[in-house]
Amino acid sequence: MVDIASISRWLPDIIQAFRAAGGTSRFPQIYRWIQSNRRLLPEEWEALIRATVYHHSSDSPVYKQGNPDVFFKKGYGLWALRHPNDTIRGKTERDLSIQVWEGLTKEQLESYSGNGDALIADVKAEVEKLKKKYKIL
Repeated sequence: MVDIASISRWLPDIIQAFRAAGGTSRFPQIYRWIQSNRRLLPEEWEALIRATVYHHSSDSPVYKQGNPDVFFKKGYGLWALRHPNDTIRGKTERDLSIQVWEGLTKEQLESYSGNGDALIADVKAEVEKLKKKYKIL
C-alpha cells in the first residue's frame, strides 16, 4: 500500500528526473533516474512515483485539489512537466505557484531530496511574497 503522506517527499526528485529527460518521459525512464540518484528506496517506490505524478496533475482522476499542477498527460503512459520553462509569469495564485515551482534550480531541488514537506512550505511562502509583490489578493 502506498503511503500517501510520503508522496510530497518525492516531488523534487521527480521534477528533476523529468527535467533530465527533457521535460517529457515515461515512468520506466523516471524509475531509472530515481534508482541512479536516490540512495534508499522503500518498498513500492515505483508506486510512490506514479502516485506523486497523479496527485500533482489535474489530468489525473486522483489529482488532489490544492496540490501544484506540475505534470500533464501527453498520451498513453507519456507524462510531461506542465510548464518546462524556467519561469512563468502570471497574475493568478496558480500561475505564481507554477512560476516558483518551475523556477527552482537543480541544486535547490536536490537540497529538498527526501523532504518534500519543507519544499512545499517554502514554495507556499514564496507564492505569498509574489502575491504581495504583484498585489494579488
